[in-house]
Amino acid sequence: MTVKGIVFDLDGTLLDTLNDLADAVNAALRDFSFPERRLEEVRRFVGNGVGNLIRQAVPDHTDAETIAQVHEHFMGHYMNGLMNKTKPYPGIVDLLETLKLSGYRLGVLSNKPHKATQDLIQHYFPDVFDLVLGHRAEAPRKPDPTVLLQMPAAFNLSAEEVCYIGDSEVDVATTLAADLKGIFCLWGFRSENELRAAGGECFIHEPGELLQHLFV
Repeated sequence: MTVKGIVFDLDGTLLDTLNDLADAVNAALRDFSFPERRLEEVRRFVGNGVGNLIRQAVPDHTDAETIAQVHEHFMGHYMNGLMNKTKPYPGIVDLLETLKLSGYRLGVLSNKPHKATQDLIQHYFPDVFDLVLGHRAEAPRKPDPTVLLQMPAAFNLSAEEVCYIGDSEVDVATTLAADLKGIFCLWGFRSENELRAAGGECFIHEPGELLQHLFV
């Protein structure tokens, strides 16, 4: 069946957010006199929500109360520096314009907190997406497929008419759990080997390649 709707991950897929995430992580760690993390460490930690990011960033055996405090500090630093270094990946703006003009229904589903997700999309891609969802307390985060499975109906489409674009093993697991078509980008936070090991099969090296998978 022809694809008519496309749901994108955010971090590592549409936006290169890594430097701002790393800066906020290290600012929060410094607040507690914890060792800072290298950029490549933060890259590995990103993808499964802020809670998971902070649990991996703090030293081993850090108690739950302190982790919660570091989490709170991180959110303060991150929301204050949300757009300091973040930028769309090359080719993304042109891709989204082409898809929008071609009539595709477009959405975002991220494990990033909902407000941050919406703020970033509104800033970098205003009036592009039909539905933008970050993580909310009342909904499970990826790789649980619940929210992704609700999105086709919001587009007035069937599940077979929607595909998901992401860059992490969490995104692979989400599409497999949802039984939706998944296309995985190699400019983001994970390598092709990592994505293949997670079960990914369809890959693109630059945004324009997505069109080859849709216009067929």
